[in-house]
Amino acid sequence: METCRWCGGPISVEETICPHCGVRLRRQSTRCRQCREEIRDGLAVCPHCGEELGRRRIRWRLIGSLGGVVLVGILAYVLLFVVPLPANLPFLAPQPSPT
Repeated sequence: METCRWCGGPISVEETICPHCGVRLRRQSTRCRQCREEIRDGLAVCPHCGEELGRRRIRWRLIGSLGGVVLVGILAYVLLFVVPLPANLPFLAPQPSPT
């Protein structure tokens, strides 16, 4: 038995509408990559074949994070070593004010 996210009443896993308050319950499901059986989202292991679920999503998050770190490193390198400093360009350096 689960509870309704809106009213807190007890609901069964098969219900799509809460019998107490009438709110529509989102029952999201996906298919297992191994056995192609329909399973509910949020499971760590497929109940039909035992395949670990969610590894692909974690892999893409890791790739995205590493890509972000590399991009920040490249940007820092360019700003520190490639972009000229104002001291090297006289027209960009602050000019003393005449008194």
